[in-house]
Amino acid sequence: LTVLTAVGLAGGPTDLASEKRTYIVRKSASGKEARINARLNRIKRQKDPDIKLQPGDLIFVPTSGF
Repeated sequence: LTVLTAVGLAGGPTDLASEKRTYIVRKSASGKEARINARLNRIKRQKDPDIKLQPGDLIFVPTSGF
């Protein structure tokens, strides 16, 4: 499952979403959290790879500052 597929399965980003600020929080085996940029706007244009999700990953799509 990739980040783009997961966001789509969840209903897609809202009109207020900031696709360029999307990120994944992933915990390592030691419990340390890492933030991974997953800019949906770039993934959709195939400028960035569609990141494969791992069990426990959390995806955050913040709202834009309109």
